[in-house]
Amino acid sequence: HEEEVACLRNEIKRIEAMKVRADERLQALTNQNRKLQYELASLKESTAEESNDSVLVADLRDTILKLCLKYEQDEQMWMDDINEYHVMKQETKLMQDQLVRVSKGKKEVEEELLELKQLLQVMEGVLVSPQVGSTPSKVIIP
Repeated sequence: HEEEVACLRNEIKRIEAMKVRADERLQALTNQNRKLQYELASLKESTAEESNDSVLVADLRDTILKLCLKYEQDEQMWMDDINEYHVMKQETKLMQDQLVRVSKGKKEVEEELLELKQLLQVMEGVLVSPQVGSTPSKVIIP
């Protein structure tokens, strides 16, 4: 039981570390998104000012399209990270529940072992020191 408990605790730590990494990645992607939105706004301003220059406008449109595509990809990664986090959270909950059950089972086994040890001591006491002149016809087990 102790190995199972240790294994479950290690798994919980691993999942919590994965959550921290996912949170850090989400924060980095959020920061990148803000930067890209700022660049997009800047590009939109530039496009409005330079609308007469067709080459520049074409380049800016291409950049804007690339930024939009990048944002959509980032958004999908965020959603994937969020979904992965929720799955890990559910797995953590299941492992915590299992840890509680294993701990409870361990406690019950320890209590049963203690009772059996006490019974063994009682039985050893009866076998080692029978009363002189009496023959026990029946041994009562508590």
